[in-house]
Amino acid sequence: MAKIFIPLIILLIPLRLIANHTQQPDSTRTPEGTGKNSTILVPVAFYQEETSVGFGLMGGVYFTKNRLYRASNLQGFAIYTLKNQVKLALLPKFYSKDQQYYFSGHLRATHYPDKYFGVGSETSSNQEENFTSREISILAEGQRLINQNIMVGPAIGFSSGYAYNLNPQGELATLRPVGTDSYSMLAIGIVASWDTRDNILFASQGELVKLSVLSSQKFLGSTLTNIRTEADIRKFMEIFPNHIVSARLYADMVWGDFPFQNLPALGGNEVLRGYFQGRFRDTKMISLTGEYRFPIFWRFRGGVFASAGDVQPNLSSFNLKSFKYTFGGGLRFRVNQAKMHIRFDVGITLDGRPAIYITANESF
Repeated sequence: MAKIFIPLIILLIPLRLIANHTQQPDSTRTPEGTGKNSTILVPVAFYQEETSVGFGLMGGVYFTKNRLYRASNLQGFAIYTLKNQVKLALLPKFYSKDQQYYFSGHLRATHYPDKYFGVGSETSSNQEENFTSREISILAEGQRLINQNIMVGPAIGFSSGYAYNLNPQGELATLRPVGTDSYSMLAIGIVASWDTRDNILFASQGELVKLSVLSSQKFLGSTLTNIRTEADIRKFMEIFPNHIVSARLYADMVWGDFPFQNLPALGGNEVLRGYFQGRFRDTKMISLTGEYRFPIFWRFRGGVFASAGDVQPNLSSFNLKSFKYTFGGGLRFRVNQAKMHIRFDVGITLDGRPAIYITANESF
């Protein structure tokens, strides 16, 4: 029987909101700032299959005093669930004063009891087994503007983790894929982007094309040798005032030895909303999402979406017959002038299985 996920409660209570509250239409596109920065701290509580009951804090500092367009920000969250899952994250995005340099990345730490269904596009729910993953991950990207919209620069990442609490008769305990035992990866690479979006948090027009390549090698001190490439292509069009059509093509691919926990995967609140996060995973993943976003009233907006995607061991194996599809919609609540939103989405698979997502910012 399909499980129905019911939100427990959403506490959208800004504990501190320092911002200019003068109402402006969402279609306003101006580089001028609000005259004040804004700090937001939002307590949240939720229920999802991946987490059971969970609660925590989401927040951020938005440097909108001098600029709304491409405003620097530092977001983060701390989440704990009744499945004893802990997630901590800081997500910086900083522009230099002259907009010539852009620095981004993440700092994440997780203790996460999870589910594993095997590797591949046709795995069965009967293969489900439990495990617990612990990981710390750091990523730093620095890009320099080389013309009006193109930025290029180096990237460096580090991650370390392992899996335990394995089912003695399960695939993880018997086959011990990469990632079961302790690993560490120090990766270096390059990132390039073309960005014409009018707002990095909630775009209404423009494009983003971002390409990155990171390589982990043993001569860098890594225990694993691998390469990861990501291509993220987004398009935004305002078809009527405040009515936005958006699309995203996302490809994530790895070669070499890679931890099973971090293989390209479908599911979760960004890629194929509706599937359990990591329900399907393999070394190559491609997904396509289309979304329509529209105003409702005051700071509330709505959105409807449809997605398709699949995972395969190599590019030649992709075919439309094996693709997975989801659809859904939800609400957004704008909490500051930088257009940071709290997002509530319901994603549904073609077999009628729904999932609820409560998070900050759009899925793309």
